[in-house]
Amino acid sequence: MSAGEDRRIRLWDLSAGSMIKELRGHTDTVYSLAFSADGTLLASGGLDSSVRVWDFGQAVKTSSNSNSSAAVSPELMASFPTKNCSVHYVQFSSCNLVLAAGSQTP
Repeated sequence: MSAGEDRRIRLWDLSAGSMIKELRGHTDTVYSLAFSADGTLLASGGLDSSVRVWDFGQAVKTSSNSNSSAAVSPELMASFPTKNCSVHYVQFSSCNLVLAAGSQTP
């Protein structure tokens, strides 16, 4: 998995060396990614002052027939805005009940 300044999260097939899916929804640079303990959810945070939660299981299942022209990927489950500060770190608790996010204010 990779993410960055292009606002997209990319899922990769490491054995084939090819991209299998792009997740779209952030409106600025993506700084941080974290998997839930059970691997079904993905959290992301970035310069767009939001934390987003993705259905990772669904993303992998629909990798071959994804609509790459969509502005926001259907796997996006939720978006949590912050108070105008970029999100530099996201992390799930071990039981998936809590998602923590860290930021730096100017």
